Amino acid sequence: MLERLEVKDYQSLKDVDIKLGSFTVIVGPSGNGKSALIRALKALCFNQVGHRFIRHKQQKAWVRLTFGGGKVIEWEKPKDKGATYVAEGQEYTRTGRSVPEDIENMLGIRRIAIDKGVTFTPQFHSQHDMPLLLTESSTLAARALAKLTKLSVLVEAQMACRRDLGRVKSEHKAAGEETERLKEQIGAMPNVARASNVLNRANKLKRGVDSNLDVAKQAADIVKDISGSLLLADMPLPTDAEVAALEERMVNLEKILAAVAQVDQAKAAMGTTGSEVTSAQDELAALEKEYEELVAELGVCPLCGSAETWGHEHTA
Repeated sequence: MLERLEVKDYQSLKDVDIKLGSFTVIVGPSGNGKSALIRALKALCFNQVGHRFIRHKQQKAWVRLTFGGGKVIEWEKPKDKGATYVAEGQEYTRTGRSVPEDIENMLGIRRIAIDKGVTFTPQFHSQHDMPLLLTESSTLAARALAKLTKLSVLVEAQMACRRDLGRVKSEHKAAGEETERLKEQIGAMPNVARASNVLNRANKLKRGVDSNLDVAKQAADIVKDISGSLLLADMPLPTDAEVAALEERMVNLEKILAAVAQVDQAKAAMGTTGSEVTSAQDELAALEKEYEELVAELGVCPLCGSAETWGHEHTA
């Protein structure tokens, strides 16, 4: 809250010091400086330029405000220089026609721009000013009220939303056109899923062929081993007549072998007579001759395959 207003050498005010309350009314005859006091306060708030407001024969005007809590803001305007602000122990020079942002934040008072060249200061109103907005056009009044009540923020947000909506619609349209173009490109491309299935089947068939090739290779190795070990595979097979004749000779051979066995048993018998031995020897010689002829005719021993004609051992 503003507690004190001090003014020196501003228009008709030489040295004024007024203590202010929560609500202060200043009264007095005309020409005693009531309006000058308001203009001095306004000069500090908006950094008044020029020098015609400086008291006659003085070099500068000075205004100071004291707020509750001890905060103080001073404004000083020399005739031949720009204004200077001092607040919270800091000096602000070269202000030109503007008010430093820190000072505006401390005051909480600033001009409200409605349109280019149109501003309002609703905090200050003099007796000669027209009623606020009543003489303005309805359009300007509506914009001013929107600005003063922060409704303009909603209006600007609405306009921003409309701009964003238009931009999004344009982007959506462009995206739809791009999607259709890509669909056409995809439609002209081969069926990727079908090609993938064909490739999978081809790989499966290839694995089957590889497996079959492995089996065939193993079979070829086995055949090679068998052909290398079976030497009889190149021998011609006997006919049925030759097999029958061989069987008949085998029967005769078995008879001869049985007789030979009997001779051997006779030799072993110590009680055999000499005549019987001689007879048996003759019979054995005859049988040996017949056996040798038979073996010669066969070429090999039919029992063991040996090329010996007589007297060799047979293995089981």
